Amino acid sequence: MTKLSIFLATAALCAAVACSPERGKPLPRTKPGPDMAQAFQTWQDSVDASRSKPEMLQVIMHNIMVLKDGKVVFEKNMDPEWPADRPQHIFSASKTFTALAAGIAVDDGLITVDDRVIDFFQDKLPEEVSDNLKELRIKDLLTMQCGHDTDPTWDTMASYDSTSMEIKLIPDVDLAKAFLNHPFVHKPGTFFCYNSLCTYMVSAIVQKVEGKNIRDLLDERVFSHLSIQTPEWDMDKDGVCCGGWGLHLKIEDMAKAGQFMLQKGKWKGIQLISQEWIEEQTRKHIDNYPEGKTAEELNSPYLPLSRNDWVAGYGYQTWRNTVGGYRADGAWGQMIVVLPEQNAVIAGQANLTNHLAELWSYWDYLLPALSSAPKPLPRANASKELKAGFDALIAEVIESLAEPIDYATAVNLHSIMIIKDDNVVAEMYAPTWDRNKPHAMFSISKTFTATAVGLAISEGKMALTDKVADYFPDKVVEGNPCLATVEDLLMMAGGHDLDPTLQVLEFDMKAVDSHIKEGSDLAAAFFEQPFIHEPGTFFCYNSLGTYLLSAIVTKVTGESVLDYLTPRLFEPLGIEKPEWEADANGITAGGWGLKLVPEQMARMGLLLLHEGKWNGKQLVPADWVRTMGENHIWSTPANVRAEDCEKQLGYPDSVNDWRQGYGYQTWRNKTEGFRADGAAGQVILVLPEKNAVVIMTAFLSDAQHQLDLIWKYIYPNL
Repeated sequence: MTKLSIFLATAALCAAVACSPERGKPLPRTKPGPDMAQAFQTWQDSVDASRSKPEMLQVIMHNIMVLKDGKVVFEKNMDPEWPADRPQHIFSASKTFTALAAGIAVDDGLITVDDRVIDFFQDKLPEEVSDNLKELRIKDLLTMQCGHDTDPTWDTMASYDSTSMEIKLIPDVDLAKAFLNHPFVHKPGTFFCYNSLCTYMVSAIVQKVEGKNIRDLLDERVFSHLSIQTPEWDMDKDGVCCGGWGLHLKIEDMAKAGQFMLQKGKWKGIQLISQEWIEEQTRKHIDNYPEGKTAEELNSPYLPLSRNDWVAGYGYQTWRNTVGGYRADGAWGQMIVVLPEQNAVIAGQANLTNHLAELWSYWDYLLPALSSAPKPLPRANASKELKAGFDALIAEVIESLAEPIDYATAVNLHSIMIIKDDNVVAEMYAPTWDRNKPHAMFSISKTFTATAVGLAISEGKMALTDKVADYFPDKVVEGNPCLATVEDLLMMAGGHDLDPTLQVLEFDMKAVDSHIKEGSDLAAAFFEQPFIHEPGTFFCYNSLGTYLLSAIVTKVTGESVLDYLTPRLFEPLGIEKPEWEADANGITAGGWGLKLVPEQMARMGLLLLHEGKWNGKQLVPADWVRTMGENHIWSTPANVRAEDCEKQLGYPDSVNDWRQGYGYQTWRNKTEGFRADGAAGQVILVLPEKNAVVIMTAFLSDAQHQLDLIWKYIYPNL
């Protein structure tokens, strides 16, 4: 053999299986920054303090390792009996690795997730094969929806020991028969029942088609490349890896596996498992509510869904997190937490009772430090009176959503947050809406546009008295002169009798969103609408007027409102550049199209409450914020005479929050203060007399009823 052929053969071998000196090679390390280091110390202090708490709140850790941007930034052994270099049983976190092995078999073209399970076990089937069993597919095993009503795994185990951290099977038990002979009560794919024998069956199927057990398959195709020493994996009497449990890994091996999945199956430039499979395995496939319960039944003040990581969704043998990302999760607290938004991985080994206590410690102390996002707003306990009022409000909301739902009166809140004295004192997030998903603000966007106008005025780039038509000479229609000023548009008094916005805007209420109609010329639509009234005298709510304000800001600054506000407002507030719809010319929509999460709304509310000041810095001139919130015009809706308002709208002046006056793209409240207000129930309430802010996102018809709940239950108790 020539030297060249020897070199090529060696290179090929090292490409297929990592050379033995690479086994055990550590991940790169780096020192965390001071804020991150402080967060790790605070986490450790909280874990130590938890030992004196009730058992369900204790976080008894063996080891932890945190990766950020592919490097270890924190590692700690917290139990000398379980050193970091000792492989530990990861229990059901093994399931995620079994799904990876299934992905290899799918990539190899040997199986599909739609293959029938009984076709692989003809010698193990019961005498009578039920219709449900006949319909069972591999994907049903992967999503824990095989059709069982209970988990038969427990009937196969001789011991399950938290001291030795090991499981022993009943001698000679046939796991496949135990699974196939257990009653299939439900149609596969319809009922979530956590079931470790589902995972065993996947392991057995992969072994049948690949000709080797999943430990050896993963060792050859994945572990060797990740420099993981060949691990132990418990097997049954037939040499099949248990799949749902039994894998033993060191803490760094777990972290490597998390980084591998974060990189979507790629390691050192080599795609070991297809990106498509990793994405399919880790996405949410089902709502994993136990025992057929609904989200509403599971949600409670004691354990809201926003904090219940057991019901945040399930993929292929992978749990979704409430905060985003996913995890492998094993008994007594064995975790591989993958956080794509933070480009981070947290691996934990533990011996604790309540997995949620471990996860909450990660979310509350580590996640903010791993995020580019700012630290959350501070939290504090609500007063006894406010808590009672908040609970009463939530009870009425829930009652309004009882079947059959009357959508005219239902208060379909997605979120509500109460901020008092700069602390979040009460909050609720509906199970139907992810609190981390930006929500359409609709006309709340207008208040942000008015803020941009104020900043541009303060910089000397424009003035309230500027004539709008002077900025758009090519859009003015002969015989229909526009005499409005910038201030007239801010007050919704540009001279129109009707709002032309619906000519160019379409709503997608199913998605709680809106979009500009393709090919629309928004400025032209504004100027083509007849100007009936003297500017500044007649209130006509008009979103295209706000669009023109946005366009003027762009003309005088050279930037879209979104880009203009980013360094001046969004970044100082800790709001990562948000999504905001723009037209074909790149002009920010202005009157709609902004999307924010509740906490970002709260930050804007606090800025307005403190007259443009944030963390001691004046971001927006105080006099401008005060002027925005003042009453500039009587806000009688267009074409509704004041004396007919109660008859046509159903509310007398004294209780109608749309008859209290209008400022600069803000509404006055009937109690005190002002608000940013968007369609379908999006609200930022600013209440200076109470030193409070209330934010809400929703999808409802009767926004006045929504506000009345605040005036009834919350405002008196602030």
